Amino acid sequence: MSIIAAIALILLIIVMTARQSGGGIGSSISPTAWGPLFDSNEGRAVFLRLIAVIGLGYYAWITERVLEPTNLLPTTVLLALSMLSYGFDRATGRAVILGIILAVIHMAFVAVWVGSIAIIWRIVLHGPGTVDLVDALRGWARIATPVTIGIVGTGLIQVWRIDGISLINSGHGRVLLLKVVFVGLLLFVSATIRQFVLRGMQNAKSLNEKVVYRLKRPVGIELSLSIVVLATSSWLMAMRPPYVLNKDSGPGVDYAIVQDMTAKDDFHVRLSITPGDVGANRILIELFGPSRIQNFTVTLTPANPNFSGYTINVPITRPGGALVEQDAGLLLRAPGEWTATITGVTTIGDLPPMTTTFIVADGTTVTTLPKQGLKRSTTTIAQSTTTTTVALAPAVTTSTTVPPAG
Repeated sequence: MSIIAAIALILLIIVMTARQSGGGIGSSISPTAWGPLFDSNEGRAVFLRLIAVIGLGYYAWITERVLEPTNLLPTTVLLALSMLSYGFDRATGRAVILGIILAVIHMAFVAVWVGSIAIIWRIVLHGPGTVDLVDALRGWARIATPVTIGIVGTGLIQVWRIDGISLINSGHGRVLLLKVVFVGLLLFVSATIRQFVLRGMQNAKSLNEKVVYRLKRPVGIELSLSIVVLATSSWLMAMRPPYVLNKDSGPGVDYAIVQDMTAKDDFHVRLSITPGDVGANRILIELFGPSRIQNFTVTLTPANPNFSGYTINVPITRPGGALVEQDAGLLLRAPGEWTATITGVTTIGDLPPMTTTFIVADGTTVTTLPKQGLKRSTTTIAQSTTTTTVALAPAVTTSTTVPPAG
């Protein structure tokens, strides 16, 4: 099991490295390429978990090592480090500090739950035995209630922290509901087994073959359901909950025009355009706040009244992004100054409109408006050898709906 856990963590590290560096899976296999992993708390926590798993595997490989009193301290420290690392898997969302603490406690309860079931199924129910095995079963049944309360309680708070009430209208929430179904089945099986242990074996002095046969299968089902729940949790970790924002590292490509706008009511939008000259452009619209929005629109209007503008109906209702690809047919035909107006409606009323201006080059000069903190630069490029004739028309506004960024 330690080998499987280590291999799974190495694969996770490779995927995380590829995602954070922007490279491929093949180029992220070598440990020398894992540098980008340490740029985030999540990456450092996963690497720490790998070290802890390898260390625990060393002690567990030979059972006698675990039983030696001198190895109690290092194994305890390694277990604690592995539990602490889980606190940074979701170190975002609401009440971050509380979330880190609860994640550690939650995983500690889960480790006790799954570990105890595995021991009971693999060792205690291996065959008939003396009263020691009966006492082990009773002790296992007695700790089930506080462990269950701990798992469910910390889990519910985590759901409030990163999902809120968005359990139907988000992919993460729907998978979470599926996990709740599996957890319900698990708790039902667990309660049935423990009731039999505490009542049916109340006067038992030994563990006979009949009891072993009767318990072996349901405990195996409980262990299998526990593994399914853990697999569902891993699936959830690959999804973004509604109250967890991706790390803001700026646009993924070098946009020629980047306008960051903020207003009252936590209204925060970033508009990025490239290449920033006449013709087809790639437009990225990012919403950072508020947490809910309706009728989110971006209107682009040229200063020259002889060219048409656009109103982009952005189909997002929560923080996120929408992308207009360069081949979507949205053409900025007018060189010179353009005005972008951002509007939206929240649960308490209309948001204050935000307005900004930017320059669309005529194909000879591209003016770069960089991210905050950088100086403005002008780059001269060669005049395009292809010319397009556009009939002049009165200023009009067209509506274009764009899909959310994938």
